[in-house]
Amino acid sequence: MDKKIKKGAAVKTDGYTRGNILLSPEEARELTRTGMNDAGETHLPPKSRSVDLDPDKVYVVLRARASAQLGYGSRTGGLVAVLDPHTGDTIYVRRNDIYVVA
Repeated sequence: MDKKIKKGAAVKTDGYTRGNILLSPEEARELTRTGMNDAGETHLPPKSRSVDLDPDKVYVVLRARASAQLGYGSRTGGLVAVLDPHTGDTIYVRRNDIYVVA
């Protein structure tokens, strides 16, 4: 029987997995490109950045059922907010890509 993903649970990834970290306005400004695109509009700053999750690390669940606005479209559901204990970052990962270890 699979253990349920809930707040405070220790989880690992199923091999190669990518997650997203939401950027603060200051971080987004630093990553913004200057200039115009083909339509003559200014470039929009990024809302998030993707990161690789190490399959050997153990992450802690902050929110078992989360959604995040990763871009300029609608919110993305089906995510889990996990804490990387080494960096202190909150990473949003698809619920299907992780499993409970303790």
